[in-house]
Amino acid sequence: MKALHWFSPLPPAQDERGRYARSVLPALAEHVRVVAWTEQEVVPLDLFKFADVRKLAPGPLDLAALSRVGEGPCVFHLGDDPALYRATWRLARSHPGLVVLHGSSFNALIRDQFRDEPALFPLWVEAAHGNAARRAAEDGEAAGPPLLGLVARGARAVMTHSPEVREAARWLVPCPVAFHPFPMEDPVSYAELLLTAAFNSSALHRDPGNALAPRVQALLDRVEQRVHAFASSAPTP
Repeated sequence: MKALHWFSPLPPAQDERGRYARSVLPALAEHVRVVAWTEQEVVPLDLFKFADVRKLAPGPLDLAALSRVGEGPCVFHLGDDPALYRATWRLARSHPGLVVLHGSSFNALIRDQFRDEPALFPLWVEAAHGNAARRAAEDGEAAGPPLLGLVARGARAVMTHSPEVREAARWLVPCPVAFHPFPMEDPVSYAELLLTAAFNSSALHRDPGNALAPRVQALLDRVEQRVHAFASSAPTP
């Protein structure tokens, strides 16, 4: 069975993504072998029923280790808390996969990269995005969409739970973008969309001309429409 390599906070992490993982992993496990990588020392025993939980070692991502565990795409969940997502973002930059964006601001995550020389952060923002973005960074503002584009740079595909982030990502990130608004309320349809995005976009690294990307985007759009049509027709409890 193909593996899906999952990088995210797990329970009992005091973060919404820990609760999110507990909701979604059982639905994913119905279709694929989930390998959940974590830096945490403690993980609830019941999670092992749905995932092969592995300890994530510090340093560069060992691609050979991933292959030995199982062939399959990587899913990197990113939020704006450096303590929870610093290592995952480092891995996502070195080994592109499906990036799931939790939120619209990643100012703290990116600023953390400059924690030893904080004065360089506004200068870097200016070089990348201009004077207005630099002024926003100096004022402590999120600098919003431009930084979102940086966080997801190099991703094979992006997934988000916000319609605003989806529209921004489609302008800023040259890869397929998927949107699902209610992962914890409807983990089954969310798992279908996530697996579609992860496995179909994994072939894009063999496509230097990016000709496959529109086909993958069209596939994700069809799955989105079906999922959302079903949700809107479901009776309200």
